[in-house]
Amino acid sequence: MSRIKSRTYRAPGRINLIGEHTDYNSGYVLPGSVDMHLTFEVAPGEGDLFEFHSLHFDELDTCDIQGKGLHRKWSVFFGQVIQLMHDKGYPIAPVTCSFDGNLPIGAGMSSSSALTCGLIYALNDLYDIGLTQLDMVFLASEAERGSGLDGGKMDQYSILMGMDDTLLLLDCQAYKHQNIKVNLGDHVIVLLDTRVSHELLDSGYNDRHADCKRGLQQLKAKYPELNSVRDIVPEILIDGSSLMDKVSLQRLTYVLDENKRVLDVANALKGDDVQEVGRLLYESHKGLRTQYGVSCAELDYIVEWSKGYDEIAGARMMGGGFGGCVIALMEKTEVANLFAQLQLQYRKVFGHDHALYHIQLSRGVHRLS
Repeated sequence: MSRIKSRTYRAPGRINLIGEHTDYNSGYVLPGSVDMHLTFEVAPGEGDLFEFHSLHFDELDTCDIQGKGLHRKWSVFFGQVIQLMHDKGYPIAPVTCSFDGNLPIGAGMSSSSALTCGLIYALNDLYDIGLTQLDMVFLASEAERGSGLDGGKMDQYSILMGMDDTLLLLDCQAYKHQNIKVNLGDHVIVLLDTRVSHELLDSGYNDRHADCKRGLQQLKAKYPELNSVRDIVPEILIDGSSLMDKVSLQRLTYVLDENKRVLDVANALKGDDVQEVGRLLYESHKGLRTQYGVSCAELDYIVEWSKGYDEIAGARMMGGGFGGCVIALMEKTEVANLFAQLQLQYRKVFGHDHALYHIQLSRGVHRLS
C-alpha cells in the first residue's frame, strides 16, 4: 500500500438557533453547522511525536502518543483527544497537522469543539479506525470534559452531523435528531459579536450545571423515579418547588420553558413562520437573562436595540453566555444598514466595535481531498 501523503479536512463551527443550556440537561436543542470553519492538513508523522501547527497564531506544539507535552492554550484539546484514543486502544499513530480558518474564537461558535471533532475525524479517516459519527460525538465530548468543562454533546453532534440549509432538532436524551429544512423567506441568520470574549471555565458555566443537578437531587427526595432533568414535568416542578432552593428552581424553570420553545420553534420553521420564530427567540433571551443568569450588558443591549426595528424578527444571546454573540433574524436587504446603525450606537456605549457574521448552514466535518 502506498503511503498517504496528506489529507485535508474541514471542521465547521456551529450555531444554535434556540435551546441554550438544555443539552447537558438531556433536553432539546436546535443547532446546525455553518460555513465558518477550520481547515486541517493532516499527514502521517515521520517520528515519534504528534506535531501541531496553528497558522493563525504561527505556533508549533508537539506531544507523545499519550498526549503529553503540549503547552499551548489552543492545543490542550488535541492532547485530550490523543490521550483518550490511546487509552481506549484505538490504532492511532503520530501525525503532522497544520490548521487555520475563519472561525472566530470566543464568539460562542464552538471553536474548541471544531478543533476536537476535526482531529478525531482526521485520525479516524487517516488510520481507518471505523468509528461512526455518533462514536465520534461521544469521544469528542469526553475529550472536552477532560479539560474541565462540564458541558453536553450538542456542539460535537451538530459539528459532525450538520447538513446544508438544515437545523438539527436534537433530543439530548436519546441522541437522535430530526432534520429541519430552513426557509426564512426574506430573512437571514446573522450573528452580532459583542467582542466580549468568554472563557467558559471561568464564567460560571459549570455552576449553572451544578445548580440544575442540585435541583434534581432536591426533587428526588419526593420523586425518586427522576433520572434526569428531562424527566421533570411542569406539574412535578410546581408540586416540588418547596423542596428546592430559589436558584435551582429558577434554573429548572428556565430549562423546562426552553425545551418547549425549541419544539415550538421547530414547528414554526416547518410552517415558514419567521415572526413566530423571532418571538420565541426574544422569550428565550429573557429566560437566559432573568432565570439562568448567563447574559451580560453587551448582549442585553443588542437584543433590546433589535426590538426597535420591524426588519428584525427576533434575537437572543447564543452560546454559553457572559459574552459572545447575539443570533438574529434580519431582512436580508437591511442587514448592512442595520449593522451600520448598531455599530455607531454600540461604540458610543461600550467604547469598542462589535462584529457581524453572515451565516449559511453548511455541511458537518468532512474530508476535502
